[in-house]
Amino acid sequence: REFGNMIERIVVLSTHSQVTNHMLPTHLQEPRPGPAADGKDGSGVFDSGVVIPMKEVERRVIQRALSICRGNVSEAARRLQIGQATLYRKIKKYNLVTHRT
Repeated sequence: REFGNMIERIVVLSTHSQVTNHMLPTHLQEPRPGPAADGKDGSGVFDSGVVIPMKEVERRVIQRALSICRGNVSEAARRLQIGQATLYRKIKKYNLVTHRT
């Protein structure tokens, strides 16, 4: 939603017929690391040719979100688009570490 609002604002305020990279805020103009060319995303979830059970995928995604959010469960829940109670339940289910740094 935030990205859509930003693009809409650029379109409304711009006199150009196309939205280009230089019209975006500077923090979005910088290249960001994405999935590697070999199909790996660094989490081990999307390695080419490997099928992982959904429980393991969920566990890895939650652990990665907690790591990215430095153990902030509230922020991780927001980014995962799930409730905090749900995330706490899954943390307990998968016995995940939530130490804040």
